[in-house]
Amino acid sequence: MLYFNITNYADFCEKFGKRETTDGQTVRVEKIALQILKDMFRNKTNDPDRWDDFFGSKTIAQPMKQSDFSGMFCLPTFGMEWKNVIMDGAAALPSDTYEVLNGGICFDGDTGAIRYRKEGRIYKMKASKLFAKIFSENKLDKFYGERMKVYLAERFSERWQSYASTKCGSEYELHVDDDFKAIYSVDNMVSCMAGRGNWRFYRDAVNAKAAYLTNMDGDIVARCVVFMEAHQKGTGKVMRYAERQYAINQDDRLKAILIGKLYDGGYIDCHKRVGAGCYSTQDIQGPDYKNIDTPYFSIVCDLHDGDTLSFQDTFTGYDEDGETAYNYGSHTYDLATTDGTFDSDEGKVYSRYHGEYIDEDDAVWVDTREDYFYSDETHYCENIREDAFEDDCVMLGNGDYAYFGYEGRGYDDVRYCDECKEYYLEEDAVYSELTEKYYCCEECKDGAEERYKKNHWHLCDYDGEYYENEDDLLCVMKWYGGLCQRYEEYTITKEDFNRLAEYGEATEYNGEYFLDEVGSDGEPAHIACYVA
Repeated sequence: MLYFNITNYADFCEKFGKRETTDGQTVRVEKIALQILKDMFRNKTNDPDRWDDFFGSKTIAQPMKQSDFSGMFCLPTFGMEWKNVIMDGAAALPSDTYEVLNGGICFDGDTGAIRYRKEGRIYKMKASKLFAKIFSENKLDKFYGERMKVYLAERFSERWQSYASTKCGSEYELHVDDDFKAIYSVDNMVSCMAGRGNWRFYRDAVNAKAAYLTNMDGDIVARCVVFMEAHQKGTGKVMRYAERQYAINQDDRLKAILIGKLYDGGYIDCHKRVGAGCYSTQDIQGPDYKNIDTPYFSIVCDLHDGDTLSFQDTFTGYDEDGETAYNYGSHTYDLATTDGTFDSDEGKVYSRYHGEYIDEDDAVWVDTREDYFYSDETHYCENIREDAFEDDCVMLGNGDYAYFGYEGRGYDDVRYCDECKEYYLEEDAVYSELTEKYYCCEECKDGAEERYKKNHWHLCDYDGEYYENEDDLLCVMKWYGGLCQRYEEYTITKEDFNRLAEYGEATEYNGEYFLDEVGSDGEPAHIACYVA
């Protein structure tokens, strides 16, 4: 007899009875589970190991003990042994395809989804859908049926959302106010502006709010500045923009919780990307956490000489006359400075590379870097016909300079000569059909070709030239007189050998070739010595 742990009719009604919803509809509780039980009765299934205590303490998709498995969820065993898959250092959903990351918690605060890695890329998926996929991956839908899969997926999703809600920032409280001093007093967020009093910039120069999270002890754990009127270029829209976020120990999860709570509370319309893109002035995302189509913004900014200035991550370009700061275009003043004070003295320009102001008379604007540099660290480059930063230049063989690029961006019109080890411009290149390479001049080309012939062609002893085809040469015996009279092997072109033979200075004898005086009998003059 099947055992379902149902003691009486009241117990049955508690598990499977009908309930009235808030909109007046009548629905049956655990409808899918009841249908599964009916199927079992019809099929006369009797498997105590499979169904024992189905609705008792071994509740479907019950979370494991958090102390043991970091709050991960497991599938019910039903008396079966699951594959022992270890993911992220803890027991996880049994799967060879999906690797659960960070305990499955989504950084964006989505409690209905699970964060995972598949084939090296990171995604998130609704908890019920991921459960169903893993269920099918283990071929359990064929064994237990589609209804069982749907039922378990729904139960798992409910429990997962309840669990994830406790992990997605419920222990943190959001604050949006004018207490800039408080958020810039926290010194463990890796911020160059902490504790320097620069918070007055946000109070006095711009329209902004301080946004931050506090933990249960009231400590600030994450913060950002929300610019309340960011004007989007070309659209006429005015948006509330959450600037780059900071958190204790650079915790991206806390930053994401802060952004999520700001959206949930209706405080912002867009935000600076959390994590990797935070250094870009235009890596701005919307509520869907995708980059917005037009990331060009400006804000009203009222700065005067001597005013407090806090380092700006987004609105770095400043137009003092228009009292506007921008995250795009070229402007007179750069607000991405840690000096702490706005200085617009005439005769000075700001160098982002050096992080300081340079006297205008000693400064050179470099287009390739879109920045100012000291005059003694720039060179005029022949290939671009303008000045470039010295680290981006190479000296040519003639003493001039050429722009070569930086950060992996090279110029195709600058070549390197393998012969003289100097750089040269492409327009001066000389091509060798022999080596199939370019050189900076004819001299280098000739030197390279001579070395190539020496390494790959054949030397003729007679004229000292190299020949590509070995068949053009003859190996002959040449007579050497003096103290060590002897014949030695010697190379000569066939043409030269034939010419010498006409004058009696060379001959062929017994299948060998000789460079020697020829006697009246036609034999080489010294053949007797050679034979001996």
